[in-house]
Amino acid sequence: MELERTTALYFSPAGGTKKVTERIAQSLGARAESADVTVRARELEFGPAELVVIGVPVYGGRVPWPVGERLSRLKLAAAKLSLKKACAQRREPELFI
Repeated sequence: MELERTTALYFSPAGGTKKVTERIAQSLGARAESADVTVRARELEFGPAELVVIGVPVYGGRVPWPVGERLSRLKLAAAKLSLKKACAQRREPELFI
């Protein structure tokens, strides 16, 4: 199945996670869009022909507390997910696919 759309979904208070997540989504070739859940949660729905690249910062080894509530509003109808974890203590982000 060919991807119809790639979405960079991020929680990025300082902007760094946004940049990295958008670059990853754009590099995957399909039409790339962005969804920012930093300020408020939105109900988002994704289908099976979509890839969602989720970027979340890690502070002191922990994900910020609002992230779980924001991501719980996602509706994933068999969408493919790519989870990215960027640690400030490391030079390169860890990538989980």
